[in-house]
Amino acid sequence: MKTIQKLWSRPVTQWFIKTLYYLVIIVALVWLYGAKATHSSPFIYNEF
Repeated sequence: MKTIQKLWSRPVTQWFIKTLYYLVIIVALVWLYGAKATHSSPFIYNEF
């Protein structure tokens, strides 16, 4: 447990873990909502 606390007290470790955490959240949001945005409805004026 002391090893984890000692490792977490380093600013580089905190920066890396937090960056990885937020990157995973952003990737998950893009995966969830980005896939639906690519299948948009057809252009309304195609027949004119």
